[in-house]
Amino acid sequence: MRVIREFSVDEIKVSVFYMNQKFILKFEKGNFEQNYKLSELDFMVSSDEQLEMIVKDKMIEDVRATFEKMNQNFYTTFNEIAL
Repeated sequence: MRVIREFSVDEIKVSVFYMNQKFILKFEKGNFEQNYKLSELDFMVSSDEQLEMIVKDKMIEDVRATFEKMNQNFYTTFNEIAL
C-alpha cells in the first residue's frame, strides 16, 4: 500500500492510499475512522490536488455527519451497557 497524500480538513485527518488498482480514502477523527475503497477505473482524477479538492468540496460534510452519528451510536450503546 502506497501513501498518495495526507491532509487535514478542520479536525478530520484524511489519508489517501493506492493499492491493487484502488484508491483508499481514510478519514480519522478522534477514536473513529471511515474507509472508502474506490476503483481506479471508477475514480479518475488527474492530480493529488484535484483529489484533495473533491474530498474537501464534495465529501467532507457527509463524512463529518457520519462521524457525529458514529459518536452518538457509540455513547448510546456504552451508556446502555454501563447501566
